[in-house]
Amino acid sequence: FLLDSSVFLKRGVSYRSELWEQGIIYAFDNWKVGLGFEKFWLAITTTDKIFSHPHNMFLDIAVRFGLGGLISWLLLWSWALVRAYQFRFTELGSATLVLLIYSTVVVQTDGIAQWMKPNPGWFVTWLPLAMAFALGSNKQRTLPERSSMPK
Repeated sequence: FLLDSSVFLKRGVSYRSELWEQGIIYAFDNWKVGLGFEKFWLAITTTDKIFSHPHNMFLDIAVRFGLGGLISWLLLWSWALVRAYQFRFTELGSATLVLLIYSTVVVQTDGIAQWMKPNPGWFVTWLPLAMAFALGSNKQRTLPERSSMPK
């Protein structure tokens, strides 16, 4: 960085900054109800490449379902994170928390809507959400007592 700070500003072969910019424009243009499942294309002005999604799941949700859909998804995702954090001292809770944090990073930086077709991204989207719903479902196994928590 000290010798050549421009190295950190080069994108290599990734067009994420341009894709995110185009995704934000689409989201603002269709903020009420979104585009739905209609196909849309993101053209990168610096190249001839055209993409079908902004490589950011949250932007993709905003484009497809508008502000209401994005808020609903963020509320669900936040609830799952809080729930996993509450159960972080259980095996399932700690696994759920790790998967949700990993998934948040993955879907923000290289995600597409996970309901379009079966793909490996389902495991880092729907699995941790299902695990969050399962937390505390066993009546015998509830939140650990404060005295038994590791310090």
